[in-house]
Amino acid sequence: QELGRNEVIEARFRFDRVGFSSRATEMEAAIGCAELDDWSNNLARRRAIAERLTYSMRDLPLQLPRLRRGTDSARSRQDRKEVARLERQIERLTDREGELERAMVEAATDPARLLPLAEEHAQVVAEREALEERWLELAD
Repeated sequence: QELGRNEVIEARFRFDRVGFSSRATEMEAAIGCAELDDWSNNLARRRAIAERLTYSMRDLPLQLPRLRRGTDSARSRQDRKEVARLERQIERLTDREGELERAMVEAATDPARLLPLAEEHAQVVAEREALEERWLELAD
């Protein structure tokens, strides 16, 4: 016996038991497939953000989760060393950036002093941002 279209649709939405349907709709499946195509990039970005946040909160009285690294221990060791070096440089540049900002506030009414400070500040910010980009690449 062949069912008509309305009966098939009706049967799909008839439930014998209370519970959850774990079947994905076609739209949900399409979205899931599209997300899987970019999975490694999304995961790498999330890991980089997690590492940066963990590093930023290292001095707080918190027990932070450990982040898993790659399986290649030699590469991981090299990456960790470079990440540590970058973090020291970023911290030094951040400190210098603050010093320059305080000096610019003090020199706000003296253009002759303010201009070189502003130029150095722009260079320090650009260098710090470049190091942060490299840091994010390594954290992947």
